[in-house]
Amino acid sequence: EPAEWTCGDALNYHSYDYSTVLIGEQCWFAENIRAILLSDSSSISEGVLSSEPGWESYDGNTEISDVVGYHYNYFAALDICPNGWHLPTFSDFEGLVSLINTQFPCSEFDIAGKVLKTDGTGNPPWDGSNSVGFNGLAGGFISANSNSYLYTAKGTFWADNGDSEYAATLHLDTGNDSYLLGTTGAIQGQSVRCIKDSE
Repeated sequence: EPAEWTCGDALNYHSYDYSTVLIGEQCWFAENIRAILLSDSSSISEGVLSSEPGWESYDGNTEISDVVGYHYNYFAALDICPNGWHLPTFSDFEGLVSLINTQFPCSEFDIAGKVLKTDGTGNPPWDGSNSVGFNGLAGGFISANSNSYLYTAKGTFWADNGDSEYAATLHLDTGNDSYLLGTTGAIQGQSVRCIKDSE
């Protein structure tokens, strides 16, 4: 019989094998989602400028999507992760950052952004250390005016903000060792990471 799945093994979801990584007690996807089906296998419309779940390639370029995954609006992001996994919440990201700050203490400045970003060997290469294997990618984003911005220079990742009318997002930026966790509008395209549900 097949060996039991453990975090760090690849996870097959909608016919693609996603890398996973255990960081503290959290199990994360180590790459961005690239599915065009929701968790219940229903299809997602192409185009993120909608209040219906939508996906899009950065600048319409599928070669970029093959590297950094698709970009999704918030409505798709809320329901794109596999069963047993979920879109990270504010507290999931805060727990991740707290763990990093414990493992890599630095009194003068916050280095969580540097630790989360991929390094010079990544695809695309970036200015992080990737010390915990999160492999944060500079996938850029698709704005509410439908333009694509900052591929190779910025990573934006949706977070579940509960019942708020505003979506939550994690930002990682070139030249910045810190990170930004804030709120934003739901109708734009950002990357998605999944985190495993707690046992």
